Amino acid sequence: MLWQDLGHNHRREVVVARQLYLNTVLTLMTLLFFSGCATRSTSDLRRQALQINNGMTKAQVIDILGTPGNRQFHENYEAWQYKSYGMLEDDLHIVWFKDGIVTGYTTESRKDLPFGFDYKRIDWERAPDYIEEERIKIR
Repeated sequence: MLWQDLGHNHRREVVVARQLYLNTVLTLMTLLFFSGCATRSTSDLRRQALQINNGMTKAQVIDILGTPGNRQFHENYEAWQYKSYGMLEDDLHIVWFKDGIVTGYTTESRKDLPFGFDYKRIDWERAPDYIEEERIKIR
């Protein structure tokens, strides 16, 4: 009888240990999910992005938005991408540069992007127009 009690207790300990393990894993996964979503909210990034203006430098953009999650290059053009997460919407924000100077800013909402989206390959044809002027003084 003592031997049977030991076996029964051992099985109970194994079941309790498994439940504890599963609860711990589930809790950690939940915390990681919500901490990832809380890192950059859509409304926060939209508010910060209102400070971005054409003609700003890369350093000024980093001061406002932080380090980009993705950078892509094409000749003397560059695009920086930032993700933001919200309860009902996720956005992809792109800051466009030419020769290190901001030329534009665009945003794509989750309705245009797949769920759980990743950074996208930049379509350089969609880059904002950039006008260069050369002025000559005539005497």
